[in-house]
Amino acid sequence: MRLSKLILLVFASCFFVSTSIAQEDSTLTVHVVQRGENLYRISLGYGLTVDELARANGINNPNSIVVGQRLIIPVQGTQATGSLQEVVHILLPGETLASVANLYQVDMTALATLNNIADLQSVYVGQLLSIPNGDSPPVVVPDLPLTPTLTATPQEIADAGDTAPVRDVTDSIIHIVARGENLGNIARSYGVDASAIISANQIQDPSLIYPGQQMIIPGIQPPQYSGALPAPILRFTVAPLVFVEGRTGRIDFATDTPVTATGQFMNAPLRIVSQNGNMLHTIFIGIPVGSVAGIFPLTLALQGAQGESVPMEVNLQVTVGSYRTESLTIANDLLSLINANVDEAELVILRQVMGSFTPERYFTGLMGLPVAAPVSSPFGNQRSYNAGVFANTHTGTDFAAQVGSSIIAPSAGRVVLADTLNVRGVATVIDHGWGIYTGYWHQTERYVNLGDMVAEGQVIGTVGSTGRVTGAHLHWELWVNGVPVDPMQWVSEPLGL
Repeated sequence: MRLSKLILLVFASCFFVSTSIAQEDSTLTVHVVQRGENLYRISLGYGLTVDELARANGINNPNSIVVGQRLIIPVQGTQATGSLQEVVHILLPGETLASVANLYQVDMTALATLNNIADLQSVYVGQLLSIPNGDSPPVVVPDLPLTPTLTATPQEIADAGDTAPVRDVTDSIIHIVARGENLGNIARSYGVDASAIISANQIQDPSLIYPGQQMIIPGIQPPQYSGALPAPILRFTVAPLVFVEGRTGRIDFATDTPVTATGQFMNAPLRIVSQNGNMLHTIFIGIPVGSVAGIFPLTLALQGAQGESVPMEVNLQVTVGSYRTESLTIANDLLSLINANVDEAELVILRQVMGSFTPERYFTGLMGLPVAAPVSSPFGNQRSYNAGVFANTHTGTDFAAQVGSSIIAPSAGRVVLADTLNVRGVATVIDHGWGIYTGYWHQTERYVNLGDMVAEGQVIGTVGSTGRVTGAHLHWELWVNGVPVDPMQWVSEPLGL
């Protein structure tokens, strides 16, 4: 199940889509956001209000839409004028504007003009390119790196070398519904019409889908690839193709000879894990909350056994997260803890502990939930205490559990902090290896000690209300190479496979 889900997630990001723009017999229309558009402008074009368009697409922040995003247009909206079909190519690592133009047999200047590209070197992984004339290329199954990248796991690539297994790619794939998804989100992520998913799965009530449900996604063409990766790189994957502020990105690449890899992204050095004789390489990147949206180069330098150095640069997109604000009121006897110096003193400790790197890997697959309770406050909210300014970022996920509820290790690891802190109360930190750490704050009891090895599912403590709190709850954090990120992404996306 976990393997199939990983393949689906990678596959969903790397395909060609034929997007219906104004089809008379369609109950839903999909609009691809263009440069310069906002939700207000789009809603006017379809005779809708901003609220109607936002509700149909599960958008909490109307200002958070991005170029290339697909918006479902409710049937009551009037159809905007436009071509009946648009062919969109999603740029993969190693592809260039020239290689895409060659794949579709179109003029590169026309391709650049249609997509408002002034600098031909500025294209980036995950960029959606509209193709002039809307003609799909012939179905081609090229050699490396496409087939292994999209259809084999990193371990299979390492085991099989240049003969990695190839799986059939059909016109229909299966999507496993994750927590928080709705039909609109799923349709948009695959670039297909929601009505086609409803029909293919004989869904009676589109609002009643549930986590774990298997859903046929019809009509996706086999993937194409136009680029070439520099030797000795055989294949290079980015997941997700677009990085989000406050979330995790993962990069895997394989080489046909042993190399030592170093690199940088967003002015920070990359921690690269190399395995299988230095021929399989993995990078986890945490995008800090507060990062600006933009296109950033990821640079790599590959050093071979003979001293030769091979550079590689890939442009990656970072978008802003959709985070909210919340106001909290704490008791008078805790007001002394609302102090920037107190916060910073604890952060110094956490950065030292959770910013270290352990080359051993203890985690596998999806993270489990640390407690059986609903989420009361998600990651990333900007917080105000006692009617003060919104100056605090919520760096974890809160669960509204009762005092004494069991806290469960979501994955295996080693306890590297077991202490009582001023703000975070009774605290535990687990090192899962490869720069991945989880923290558990405000406990009543702690059942593990510094240096203990814990197993996935082991009870490590109980929920409490110690430290700076408004009531009993568990605050759960996950750090990636020194950056706190949304831990719930690791629950729903198989980053750890």
